[in-house]
Amino acid sequence: MKITKKILGIAMSALCSVSVIAGGSSFSVAEAVKYSSEYTDGNLKYVKVDFDEDGTYDYVQITGCVDGAETVNIPPTEESLPVKDIAAFAFGGADSLYDITVSSSNSYFSADGGVLFNKDKTTIYCYPMGKKGTSYSIPSGVATVGIGTFYNCANLTEIKIPNSVTAIDGYAFYNCAGLTSISLGNVQSVGNNAFSGTGIMNNQIINKTGPLYYADTWVIACDSDITSVMDESTPIKAGTKGIADYAFYDSNKLAKVVIPESVLYIGASSFANCSELSSLSIPSKVTSIGNNAFESCVQLTELIIPDSVKTIGIGAFNKCSKLTTIQLPANIKTIENSVFKNCTSLVSVDIPSSVTSIGAEAFYGCLGLTNITIKNAKCEIYDHPNTISDTATIYGYAGSTAETYATNFKRTFSELAGQSGLRGDANEDGVVNVRDAAFIARKLAEQKISELPDFADYNNDGTVNVRDAAAIARDLANGVL
Repeated sequence: MKITKKILGIAMSALCSVSVIAGGSSFSVAEAVKYSSEYTDGNLKYVKVDFDEDGTYDYVQITGCVDGAETVNIPPTEESLPVKDIAAFAFGGADSLYDITVSSSNSYFSADGGVLFNKDKTTIYCYPMGKKGTSYSIPSGVATVGIGTFYNCANLTEIKIPNSVTAIDGYAFYNCAGLTSISLGNVQSVGNNAFSGTGIMNNQIINKTGPLYYADTWVIACDSDITSVMDESTPIKAGTKGIADYAFYDSNKLAKVVIPESVLYIGASSFANCSELSSLSIPSKVTSIGNNAFESCVQLTELIIPDSVKTIGIGAFNKCSKLTTIQLPANIKTIENSVFKNCTSLVSVDIPSSVTSIGAEAFYGCLGLTNITIKNAKCEIYDHPNTISDTATIYGYAGSTAETYATNFKRTFSELAGQSGLRGDANEDGVVNVRDAAFIARKLAEQKISELPDFADYNNDGTVNVRDAAAIARDLANGVL
C-alpha cells in the first residue's frame, strides 16, 4: 500500500545519530557538539563528547556493543569521564544481547531485570533484543518510553503500559512484529514511527483497513493519497484520543479534516506539509498542539484554537502563508519560538493577558502583519528584532514590556486605554493564584469593589464578582493555572 513508502521515507529521514542524555532530553549530531573517534572497552563502544566545544571532553556516550555480546555492564565512568549518554538505537542491532546491568555508582542510568532505565526509573531506554520471554510489563512510575526502546524486539507479543506513562517517543516499538495489540492508557504523545513494523500496523496494512491506521485510541498513520477526513468520507473513529506525530505528514492531497470531539492531543508535525489542507476544525477538548503540527499548510486561511488548548508547540503554524486570522486560546501561557513565523498573510493578532512570554521569531517574516496587541503588561518578549515583524504596530499598555520592545527596536507603539495587568491578578503581584481569589472575596466582603483592577475580571464577563474568584479556584484545581 502507499502508506509503506510514506512511512519508510519518514523513517529514513529521522534515522540520524540521535543521542539521549539520561533525564529525558535529546539532541542530534547536527548540533554544536564534538566527538572523539569511537573506541571499544570491554563489550561496549564509546565516544567522548565535548558538548560545549571548549576543547575539553565533558562526558562519554555509549554508541553500541561488540558483535555477539550477550551482556553489557554500564560503568560510572570511562577514562575518568562520566558515562551519562547513550546513542538512540545503540543496541538496535544487537540480537544476542539479553541482559544490561549498570554500576550502582553510575549517576545517570539504572537497570531492572536486564532492562535499561534512567537513574530514577522515570524513563525506559532499552529492552534488549535477545531477552527471552514474550511478555513485558513496564514498571509503574515510568513516564516516558524512550526513542527505540523496544526496537526490533520481535519476540514480544505483549507489552503492558502502566497509567504513569504519558509519552511514547519515536520508534519506541519499531519492528516489534509480534505485537498485535496495546493499551495506551494515559498516554499524551506518540512519537514518529512508534508502531511501524509492529503487528498492530502490519495487520491493518495486510487487511487493507486504511486509509487511517490506529494503535489503540490513537491515529498513527494514513495512506499518502488520502483526500479528506470527514464523516461523509473517511471519519476518524469515535473515541479517538490523539493524533500521533507525523500521522498525516506530507499528505499533499488532503484538503479537509474534521477532528472528533474526543481528541485531546495533536502531535508534532501531524499535519505538516499538507499543502492542500484548507478546512480544519480543532475540537473543544484538545489540550496540546505539538511542534510544527501544521507547518507549511499553505492553504489554511483561518483557525480558531479553543480555550481548552494549554500548549502550542514550536513552529506549529510556521509557513502557513495564507493564514489571515488566528484566535488564540484565553488561557495559553507561552507563544513558543517560530509559532507563526513566515505567516505572510497574517494581518492582526490579539495576544491574551494570560500569555507570559513570547519566544524567538514568533512573528518573524509576517510581512502582512499590521498590528499585534499584547495585553499582559509584564509579558516577557524575546529581546531581538526578529521576534515581531517590523511591519506591525505594537499595541500595549503604558510602561509595559510591549512599549519597551517597541522603543528598543524602533517600532510603532500605540497605547491601550485602561489599566494594564495579567488577567485574574487581582492583588497585582505578577501571578494568578489562590491569593487572588481570596483577595477578590475579601474586597467584595468589604464592599470595596472599586479597589479591584479591571483585569481582576478573570472570567471576562465585564464585571468583577464572586464568579471570578470561583473561576480562579476552579482553574487552579484543574491545573489550568
